Amino acid sequence: MTAAPRQLVFDLAHRQALGAEDFLVSSSNEAAVETIDRWPNWPHPASIVVGPQGSGKSHLANVWRLRSGAGIVTAAALEKSAPVNTPVIDFPEPVLVTSATATALYVWLSPSN
Repeated sequence: MTAAPRQLVFDLAHRQALGAEDFLVSSSNEAAVETIDRWPNWPHPASIVVGPQGSGKSHLANVWRLRSGAGIVTAAALEKSAPVNTPVIDFPEPVLVTSATATALYVWLSPSN
């Protein structure tokens, strides 16, 4: 009996690839990419992206953040700082709101016009 081939492990450098040029556009994410491409000319001041783990939500959110110059705010931080029953939170600059739940939720907010 012959032994199974051994897999070689290479210690290669890893770079995080979260730029627009690194994102593969397909029919399943085309609408989300078009939304990013239309910013800041969105029909509404916010956009929400949801999807299963590994679907590219974090990557797309980062592409928008870099284009818009948005800061990052966690949903937990908003809960701590927002008054109870506040219906609207107005941001003077674009902001990316992230949630650390099992299925990540990204809300992209543009300043009110």
